[in-house]
Amino acid sequence: AAQAISEPATQMSLDFDEKVIVKVNGRIGIVKIGEFVDFLMNKFGYEISNSSEICSLPDYIEILVPSITPNERIEWKRVVEVSRHRVREDLLRLVTASGRSITATPYHSFVTRRNNKIEVVSGNELRPGSRIPVIRLPREDCITQLKVNAIVDKKLSS
Repeated sequence: AAQAISEPATQMSLDFDEKVIVKVNGRIGIVKIGEFVDFLMNKFGYEISNSSEICSLPDYIEILVPSITPNERIEWKRVVEVSRHRVREDLLRLVTASGRSITATPYHSFVTRRNNKIEVVSGNELRPGSRIPVIRLPREDCITQLKVNAIVDKKLSS
């Protein structure tokens, strides 16, 4: 979400087991971010930069994620690369008033609302009472988990 309003993606680090919504070739599903990134890196390879492994996705693979715009609208944005790295600091666990939670690095970019504007802040800047826009999700069991391997393999062979 923060990347959609020009926040560098290098700060966006979630725990391996966090679940994210993705749309792959038109099919929407919920996947564990770590397994998804591992799959993509095994499929397309990666380069090492500093202490991160970075996988640039080929143009013919269309992976989209929901993203928030400055006027608080949700749009699907294309993922152009993914990365993974070891965490050197403690992770933050944030829980919203509605019970949604996320585990991320202290420097993970979050969007918050201040003075009726969407702003980007790092996780360690959030305080109790910070307003974090969240996407209303259907119950997880309403969305079948994607079988990304089959979708990507099919796209590669066509």
